Amino acid sequence: MEILNAVDADATVSNKFKDKFISAYHAVLPNLPMLIWSLAMTLMGAGHFSKGVQETMTAVKDATGEVGEKAGALLEEGLKEHLTDLVDNYNTNKNELKYFKEELGNLVKDLETPLVFIVDELDRCKPEFSIKLIERIKHFFDIPNIIFVLSTNKAQLEESINSFYGFKSANSYLEKFIDLNIKFPKKRNENYLEVIESYTNKFNIQCNKRDLLLLSNVLNLNSRELIKILQKIALLNIGRHHISPVMAFVYLAMEQKSKSPSKMSEREFFEDFITLLRDYEQSNTRFRQQQYNYDDLLLFANQYGENYSDYESGLVYFLKFYYILYAEGELDPQEEQFKRQKYLLNASLTNNESNFVKSWHNYINAGFLID
Repeated sequence: MEILNAVDADATVSNKFKDKFISAYHAVLPNLPMLIWSLAMTLMGAGHFSKGVQETMTAVKDATGEVGEKAGALLEEGLKEHLTDLVDNYNTNKNELKYFKEELGNLVKDLETPLVFIVDELDRCKPEFSIKLIERIKHFFDIPNIIFVLSTNKAQLEESINSFYGFKSANSYLEKFIDLNIKFPKKRNENYLEVIESYTNKFNIQCNKRDLLLLSNVLNLNSRELIKILQKIALLNIGRHHISPVMAFVYLAMEQKSKSPSKMSEREFFEDFITLLRDYEQSNTRFRQQQYNYDDLLLFANQYGENYSDYESGLVYFLKFYYILYAEGELDPQEEQFKRQKYLLNASLTNNESNFVKSWHNYINAGFLID
């Protein structure tokens, strides 16, 4: 129906295609009664079925208040009864599929540009459904001037197919159906800044946007994950200090990435993030000219914090605390005084929990946040 709606074809060609589609519909469509029911109601509304079939549809529609599956079964029975002359010998008459593809080709051959179908989020479907869908696309719609674009997380789809069917490698199986793989380019840093500015303004989040931009990239967040974290931060009362948004962001991002921060010690929490920061900056060509000590996390954190040069940054506090809490050797008086301000790492000033990681776990999971 989408093809017929999109293509301004000659009535004779269009009607011939409808006949061939009815002949082949059992092979083309998934064997799911409720999906067939939905399609049939669309066809009936468009006036493409005979009066007898329409009467059957109306009768089934009136009965749907009972059980949806029963309606699907009644529909199947009614369709078979009224389309006997077209589908009676379908399983033995393989030419029907050939004729269907020919008529489909005739329908779109005169288009100035290809007819493009976009199938989104295929990886979110059940593996069995996903495979059946791409098989039908390949076998029944693989003709000139029709293009299917499958928007999907390919690695995730391969993993689910592999798990469902027990394949050792799903990749080679999918390649039978996909003609060309095109990866979406990774979002550039400046584009993330647009997302951050939009949502921090929308939710009135008081934070250093440069910090959040860096954290988003260090923690390898996609835009959906970033927005979800900002939505949660909007529900937290964390405007008391520059470091609070950083602590909340890092904790929530670790949870988003299934790193289980609540099970980490304070030092593990520090080191997990700073290791990611070091690896990110070490791979960033802009920073290779900096003489950071990449082998020593403590020295790297201190050097990076001093070089960050942003007075309003909570990230500098975070890095400085790590350095002064665990650095060996004598600290200068200013650093010793700074060390006593460790309470700034906690989720709230009223929280009596001495472990700042546990304080954020308790605060964030207090019961008012909804996933």
